[in-house]
Amino acid sequence: VNKSNQRLTFNGLANASKLETIDITNIQNADSLDGLKTLLNIRKVYAKGTSIANFTFANGAMIETLELPKTVETLSLTRSSSIDYSGIKIEGGGYGKLLNLTIDNCSKLMRDPDFVLGWVFSYKEEDRSKLSLNLQGINWKFTMENYMNLFLLENVGTSTIAKREIRGTIEIPFSLDADTII
Repeated sequence: VNKSNQRLTFNGLANASKLETIDITNIQNADSLDGLKTLLNIRKVYAKGTSIANFTFANGAMIETLELPKTVETLSLTRSSSIDYSGIKIEGGGYGKLLNLTIDNCSKLMRDPDFVLGWVFSYKEEDRSKLSLNLQGINWKFTMENYMNLFLLENVGTSTIAKREIRGTIEIPFSLDADTII
């Protein structure tokens, strides 16, 4: 931990390969955890009450619990199979200032569209142009009730979300009744 001009940085994290838990709750002048990108064994990060904006985790990180500050702008998880959406909490509820979301082949996160859809639709339509969304390896199963949200997300498209890439499988139930005309 380095302290200079009331700013805390955690430069030595890259060398702490066996580190499983980081708790910097309410350390208000903590503004960077760049070493997260190298920590495969990290399971829990408690960072509410900090001013950290970027949470980019190592490919394959074993993360289970994230308690993020309301200042979070970027969340990037790649091949982290231990975390589901109940393990992600942002200070103050909701999505904080999250603008950039990358979820790449995280098996538990890829099953449920509600977090992503909730995040996108938490922004006013005119503010969605600031968002960047990258989803890889999704396996969403929709009900007819939330199908309309998928349609809206797809049609928000590049005209509304600044950057968007979604790849994977989306299963939408479909049935015809006797009154349906084809």
